[in-house]
Amino acid sequence: MKSVIISLLALIFTSSAAEFVIVSQPGKLSIFDQYEQPLSEEDKKQLLPNSPFQIINRNELMGDQITEALRFSYQGRTFFLRKGDGTSAFLQKTLTNCTVINDTVQLKSDIRMSGGTSPGGSSFPAKAGQKVIRVFRRGNDFYLLLPGQNERYGWYSGPSSVFLTSAAPQVAVKSDDLSSIEQIVKKRIDAVNDTYRSMFDFFNEVTNQQKSIPSWTVTVEKKSINCKLSGPSQVIGQLEQSTRYIVQDLEQSLLGKPFTVSYTPGKIEIGPRQE
Repeated sequence: MKSVIISLLALIFTSSAAEFVIVSQPGKLSIFDQYEQPLSEEDKKQLLPNSPFQIINRNELMGDQITEALRFSYQGRTFFLRKGDGTSAFLQKTLTNCTVINDTVQLKSDIRMSGGTSPGGSSFPAKAGQKVIRVFRRGNDFYLLLPGQNERYGWYSGPSSVFLTSAAPQVAVKSDDLSSIEQIVKKRIDAVNDTYRSMFDFFNEVTNQQKSIPSWTVTVEKKSINCKLSGPSQVIGQLEQSTRYIVQDLEQSLLGKPFTVSYTPGKIEIGPRQE
């Protein structure tokens, strides 16, 4: 049976012993999103060469309770790779004892970065004053994302003193500016409702029943975005665990933004973080 929602937070962002694998051509893998749906070709194009996948669970059981998979995190999102789809070669390239950083810093001076699944590949420059995202560190090697028009990943092997950790000030989002996240929330909730419709349509047809399909509605108020689950009380109770996954997914989507996500049975509320 396909699970209604599988959307787990990347649990070890602050772990000092994270495990990564650098994938040279991620678009060639059979990757599934957090809802266990195959990535479209368009989505695969968004996966950069030499993408760093952080392995969260090597032995994940997918929603049908039969298919085994790897669960990993990439740029704050959860993905699955079904075992047997090249996973043996995938796991042979894992990098252990990595320290997750995931911060944005500025370069004090020019550096050389190298591409590839390990340090020492063909090199390219990053200039002083540029911002880079430090994904993780392994020993003296940093894995960086160089953002911009020619966005790319690469290794930097050298002293950390080259990084100016107090990067140029970011333009702050007003704590009460909910419009900045409204589309993020609605997109997540729309995806959940689509999943509910698909699963209930399927089981209603198979079992010859007409069970009401639960759905979330989103309302935007002055100081909060409220998501309310409608449907039979028994069904809402059965969806309790999957709702917690939705909350985690929203929290992940809003990382770095001045908002909090709170949950009570059948209701999710997003509001400005109190200083």
